[in-house]
Amino acid sequence: MVGIMTTSWCFGVSSLFCQVQWPTKLTNLLSWDGDIVFSGDKQLVISEIAICAIGAEEIVILDQRQKTIFCFNKRGALRYRIDRAKVDSVLPGYQFSPFNVALDSTGSVYVQSDAQARGEMLRFAHDGTFKGKIRYAERNNAFHFAVENNKLISYIVQGPDEMYLRVTELSGNTSLDFGRFPKQFRNAIYRTPVISLAVGNGMIYQIHCVEPTVYVYDMQGHLHNTFTHTPAKYVPIEHDLPVDFMSATKKDMAWTTTEAIFLIDFQHLLIQFLDRQQKAFLVMIMRTDGTMILDAVPVPERVVAARDGYVYFASQPEPSPDGYLPNPMLRKAKLKAVK
Repeated sequence: MVGIMTTSWCFGVSSLFCQVQWPTKLTNLLSWDGDIVFSGDKQLVISEIAICAIGAEEIVILDQRQKTIFCFNKRGALRYRIDRAKVDSVLPGYQFSPFNVALDSTGSVYVQSDAQARGEMLRFAHDGTFKGKIRYAERNNAFHFAVENNKLISYIVQGPDEMYLRVTELSGNTSLDFGRFPKQFRNAIYRTPVISLAVGNGMIYQIHCVEPTVYVYDMQGHLHNTFTHTPAKYVPIEHDLPVDFMSATKKDMAWTTTEAIFLIDFQHLLIQFLDRQQKAFLVMIMRTDGTMILDAVPVPERVVAARDGYVYFASQPEPSPDGYLPNPMLRKAKLKAVK
């Protein structure tokens, strides 16, 4: 997407948070369960963990810089890659530039490519076999999507004046559009894709980058709840981004971005914020009914996934004495029982 300001992958994990310590309030809630170090052939080089999807038996990582998706088992051993060469072997001439990735319950991988076919995604079976395309939107790609119970749930922004959530049958036969979007700051939303959906237990949890509010829907698009928790040092957006994005100043982008939402388990949500002024990620944990458990605290590493009671942080090991930079890894932590 030309001229889009990304958040999840806009800062290097290793250098940004070297002065930030793990907050006691967070570590009291988490039980560290070890690191997942990725291994494979000698050519395994991961430059970043832009997006991470955790399945029952697999871990999928999107490396946007290399335009490659890596699929590992739960121990971190490489199973297969999806890259330009693989896609070109089944779709000759296809301009593969992956922008987003998701898993379903069978381990199938859904890939959204930004460079060519807008409004469609590629589907691969659990072993990496190409299974075809799925059409889900008229023009633009979804900013974020999830797959649940043979349905594709997408956060679609066709432009500043056309935004909606869409539930599409994987067959592509039927779809349902719904969702609440702020009336202000539409250019900011249009230019700032975030991890805006968490789906589970038949419910959809939605955020927008310009406000600290969670919207809760069922799969039929009915709004069940909204709740807002504002971090203590939250900097609200004051005015929309200019239509000409390239003319935006550093001050235009200085607000605290609601950057990601994750469903830790069916009872707990994690909201991640990006404090652009302090260059720090903040995490907040709450129950799915909106009850606060942990107010926003700064963290030294970015949350990239959550599943089955576990939270996964992207971590960049320090360079070796000879200057070799190891591949990034995942830190895994289990949420303790919360009264």
